[in-house]
Amino acid sequence: MIKLIAIFLIIACFSASTTAISGECVGSGKITQMFQWDDGHIFLVLDKNTNCNCKIRNRVGFHKNLKDVFFISGALGAFLSGKTIHVWADDACTVHANTARLTKLSITK
Repeated sequence: MIKLIAIFLIIACFSASTTAISGECVGSGKITQMFQWDDGHIFLVLDKNTNCNCKIRNRVGFHKNLKDVFFISGALGAFLSGKTIHVWADDACTVHANTARLTKLSITK
């Protein structure tokens, strides 16, 4: 019985960590392009589409400011090394009215 409960908890934790919450979309892939617009928004273009409901589905963006330093350094590291990233974004498509705003980022070794 304890083994069954432990397996259930592991599955529940894994499902919770890979599932988007309401209003959030997710995706993963390798960064094929990074660029910064003149208004300070930085865009990450992935080799695969996210499940976001935006016009541009293979791209996420964020504004360069101090709280997003990890996004900048993590994205640059993943881009230069060719590592796969996992992104979570706000599905409201608020960046330039066509791109999801990046809210979380992780890099896979």
